[in-house]
Amino acid sequence: MKPNILIVTIVVLLSLCAAAPAQDLPKSGDWIRVQSDNGEFSIEVPDDYSYFFDAEGFSVVDDRKDYVVREMNLLNAYRDDTLISFETYRASPDAMSPLWKATLERGVDSNKSRFHGIEVRELVRTEDKISDRGDKFYFVSRYFKSKEFVYVLTGLSRQGETPAMKRFFESLKFTPGGRPLLPGVQRFGELKVSPVEVKLVDPPPTPDKNAAAPLRPATPDPDSRPVLIASKPRAYYVKKARDNNTMGAVRLRLLLSDKGYIPRIDVVRTLPDGLARQSVFAALRIKFLPAVRGGKLAPIGKIVEYTFSIY
Repeated sequence: MKPNILIVTIVVLLSLCAAAPAQDLPKSGDWIRVQSDNGEFSIEVPDDYSYFFDAEGFSVVDDRKDYVVREMNLLNAYRDDTLISFETYRASPDAMSPLWKATLERGVDSNKSRFHGIEVRELVRTEDKISDRGDKFYFVSRYFKSKEFVYVLTGLSRQGETPAMKRFFESLKFTPGGRPLLPGVQRFGELKVSPVEVKLVDPPPTPDKNAAAPLRPATPDPDSRPVLIASKPRAYYVKKARDNNTMGAVRLRLLLSDKGYIPRIDVVRTLPDGLARQSVFAALRIKFLPAVRGGKLAPIGKIVEYTFSIY
């Protein structure tokens, strides 16, 4: 049985400013085919993927009823300026719709279609001028299910559909109910895991209002781009917290890596009754394109907040 790869400790940490050094923009490498342990889902991904597994999962809510989605498999890879990602969950039929809603930043504005013979719900979104630099992005998310499992495929780039995105989607093989394991294919249980470090930390000091504002470069660096967050899944309010009238906000400081993956989450402000866990799992599923500084991919820190209120 695979161990959970969510590491939870309580310590005081330094700022995320001391992040790993920037790395050169990746070049095309090998792709591999991976297959779910039940045999019904397989797809090609770059071999420099980041992979996370958690057996217990988290809760999604529909009509104030909690549904737990378990056996979370999350794989992200950044290749040729493209983020490709898949998520799989074991879930009851009632959990399907709220999980899809939680996957999207803006509700469930989507189309139903057929993709390689599979009935899917698909969201295709293009955003213009999401920052002062006029950045654009192209985001595709496809959701489909079998009797016991939910699958979400995502592609994200700054330049429309890319060859990497196209290869990812077109490589999908899906046989509901399972099929024999393919030869030469890595099962989920054989994938190398990427631990996620989650730590409770002291909040940063309040900024001095009288301090001088930092100087900005006179001219923007043409070889630099900010991190681009295209999808921020919601964190659902769970029954235990509602019953106890637990309200407030969970604040997290994320390390957005140069590989399109979040390897570290500092919990700056927490809440009881499962709301911190809900927030952490929502953050893990954020879809983003890494920052670029001086022509190189660079990990950066980012604060996100999830607010919970009964009213």
